[in-house]
Amino acid sequence: MTLERVIEDTLRKSRERAEEIRRRAEEERRRIIEEAERRAEEIKRRKRREAEETAKRMRIQELSSARIEAKRRILKLQKEIFEKCYQEGLKAISELPEERREKILRRLISEAERESARIYSNKKEEELVKKLTELEYGGNIDCVGGVIGENSNGSLRIDLRYETIFSSVFDSSIKEIKSMLFGEDEAGNKD
Repeated sequence: MTLERVIEDTLRKSRERAEEIRRRAEEERRRIIEEAERRAEEIKRRKRREAEETAKRMRIQELSSARIEAKRRILKLQKEIFEKCYQEGLKAISELPEERREKILRRLISEAERESARIYSNKKEEELVKKLTELEYGGNIDCVGGVIGENSNGSLRIDLRYETIFSSVFDSSIKEIKSMLFGEDEAGNKD
């Protein structure tokens, strides 16, 4: 074998090895790129899923917040309407004709006389109260109407003022009032 042939064989084998190394390197490069693309796609899918879940949670939270705010506003408006109804009811009571007031006062005084030695009323009804009872008149009180009865030592008071009676009736009728005004049951559901 000649030297040229040895060199050619060596070069050929070197080229074949180099080609094999290049081929393996190319396969490895392709495998690495495919793996990187697969990982990138998986990360992209995971991030998209997380973003969708985050958006869904945020949407649910926003809707919940909006519902709570709407409910709060509705309750505030209902409270204002209840207060207006209450005030209008008291005003209507305070503007009753004298004959009607006398009839009501007669019943209230009769109730107060059972356990009272003294009776109080507002300035407007003072003369009428004095006319309707033999109890000692204790003085004027700030109220829409009605009376307060008090025992002789002042330890017991019977509150028969219009405000107190009306407030008690109003509070015990709140469910019916709510239903009449808003068409809702006690849980806030529309009829």
